Amino acid sequence: MAAEYEMVETVTPEQQLQGDLMANRDHDVDPVLDTKDLRIVTAAGFIQDACQGRHSNYRTDEKSLKWKRLYDDHWVVNALRLAVLVDLLLIIFERPGVHAVETSYMITFPIELVCLLLFAGRLILGSLFHKDHQTYLLDKKNIFVGILLVGTLVDMAVYIALENTCCEGSTVRGTRALRPLFLINLDLFAELRRAVRAIRKSLFGLFRVLFLVTLTLFMFALLAYRLFSYRNLTDMNGHPYFKEYQDSLLQLFILLTTANDPDVILPAYNDNTFNVLVFIVFICVCLYLFVNIALAAVMGEYSGHLKDEAMKLQKERYDSLRKAFVILTKEQECQGRLSREMLHPVLQAMKGNYSWIGDKMKIGMLLYVISDKEGWIGEIKCT
Repeated sequence: MAAEYEMVETVTPEQQLQGDLMANRDHDVDPVLDTKDLRIVTAAGFIQDACQGRHSNYRTDEKSLKWKRLYDDHWVVNALRLAVLVDLLLIIFERPGVHAVETSYMITFPIELVCLLLFAGRLILGSLFHKDHQTYLLDKKNIFVGILLVGTLVDMAVYIALENTCCEGSTVRGTRALRPLFLINLDLFAELRRAVRAIRKSLFGLFRVLFLVTLTLFMFALLAYRLFSYRNLTDMNGHPYFKEYQDSLLQLFILLTTANDPDVILPAYNDNTFNVLVFIVFICVCLYLFVNIALAAVMGEYSGHLKDEAMKLQKERYDSLRKAFVILTKEQECQGRLSREMLHPVLQAMKGNYSWIGDKMKIGMLLYVISDKEGWIGEIKCT
């Protein structure tokens, strides 16, 4: 049987953007904005995505761009950030919590419900302008946020039912510990999510070293148990000294953190001076060798994955800026170059969505740095 292969064509950002612009002809266009204004708004969205390190995989028709501008509006963004902060601080006022400020769930639940509605609204609003609804809904972080929302609502319902029936005052909610996951999976905190993802990937390189440290710890615990268990020694508190293997394992694990040094060594040292050699070898091998190897492995893995995340972010920003450059130079007399004056309307379009004036100043300074003496940006010369 002859194997059949499907040829996959690589689509560049310019080709993808051209396809979006051609597809937009089938959408209803608001007569308030003409084609030039629509290009400016679209380019402003691409540049803003590049500044914030986000994907620019969304439709470029006017209706979608309106939803996108609402999605990026600084009032909406700040409201969502405030909702995340309030959701995290609610644990102080819930029971069990800080006794002096504990309040009834009749007060905390409506506040938490408003926060959950804002989180759900963020997901729904993002789906309104995304190019592929299925891809957006099947995104891992969006699925995880959806599961957290449903799980929190179910937990709230169960808590209310138990509080009003048989377990008043003794019910504990399990989803309170999961609230920081909203901070990681919402798109507003992409930098934090990249750092957490780099840490998670670096942990796999740590398992080999931890496995070696664990085997060494078990070996030295068995050695200490066999050496000191029959001597009927006691520690400084009068408790049996290395009488059980579990106690030997626990004491050496604490010694690995130097929390019981030198208290755990003194009874063996007082019995025989040479007994201290066991602890010296253990500290040198486990603490000064394996722990440092584990730290070096984690730092090496973390640095590598963080560099990969940075390169991926740089590529996404480059693609977004390229899309903005293509759409601004489209239908110009001199395609391939962009003047500073042509970018001024774009910065004005970004004015309503930008929260910090410092970012706009950086963009303005960047435009003057990358442009040539004549004020043009681009490498293709006019003929």
